[in-house]
Amino acid sequence: MQSRMPKNTNDFILKNRESPGEDVRRIINEQIDKALFHLDEGVDMNFDESVHEIRKCVKRVRAALRLIRDAAGRRHYRRENFYFRDINRNLSEIRSIAVIIETLNELRGERSTGDYSYLINHFSTLKEKIIYRLCAQENRLLLVHEMLHKGKERSGRIPAGKSADILLAGFVRIYRQCLKCMVAAREEPLTANLHEWRKKIKYMYYQLQILKPALPETFIAYESQLDKLSEYLGTDHDLAELEHSLAGNKPAPGNIRKTVSVKNKIAKSRKEMQKALFELADQVFDEKLETVISAITKG
Repeated sequence: MQSRMPKNTNDFILKNRESPGEDVRRIINEQIDKALFHLDEGVDMNFDESVHEIRKCVKRVRAALRLIRDAAGRRHYRRENFYFRDINRNLSEIRSIAVIIETLNELRGERSTGDYSYLINHFSTLKEKIIYRLCAQENRLLLVHEMLHKGKERSGRIPAGKSADILLAGFVRIYRQCLKCMVAAREEPLTANLHEWRKKIKYMYYQLQILKPALPETFIAYESQLDKLSEYLGTDHDLAELEHSLAGNKPAPGNIRKTVSVKNKIAKSRKEMQKALFELADQVFDEKLETVISAITKG
């Protein structure tokens, strides 16, 4: 049975102020439907983009779940959060190898030097093997399809609460986690710390989109900044993934110099990106934002 794209694809926002918890459940179901659409209709047309879209839909579901965490209760929330996390884990290897190739192409730019061509060819061959193993032999797409359908059934049993205050508490919690992760990443800009911060920023960005009608207008300006910060952190993570893959790839003697050249470009790009993202973070997480968050907490 083919899935239909939800009629309103831009409804990632609260509409029912009288029953906000139920509205979050509506948002979760629409994101699951959208993921199923990309799985059923998109993989044959654009495999990489469809996998990426499926994973984004599931991340939005997990961001929404964090809004109703207090209503669901710790145990119920953790169970559902881990369930949707595992859906994306089934596709993470496919997405990672695609990102590695995309990052190499972006680093290469307009140049057609062999420094990048041989690596792109190497990872493209590896990508074909991964897709064959995961999709043809392990039926990961079928598994994800089944898990998404079951996830929709499960979402109807999640206690969602009836007060917008519960949702705002979930938003404030993610904000505090963002601050904590930012401090850790600034003190030690390790890949793991930056990646954890990136995840929290993404959750905060998605939650802000959902909660627009319930948040002060002050937050509207932060949406694009959080999106940009998430993009910067994502680029740094992609470079880190490529860097890690090159470290585990032993090049032939004739390609050692080429690999070193690419590694140097990655190191330079990451340094520039981290400088830019920390500067942007200082603009986003300022005293004004803290004041608005504090007002939400007191209100």
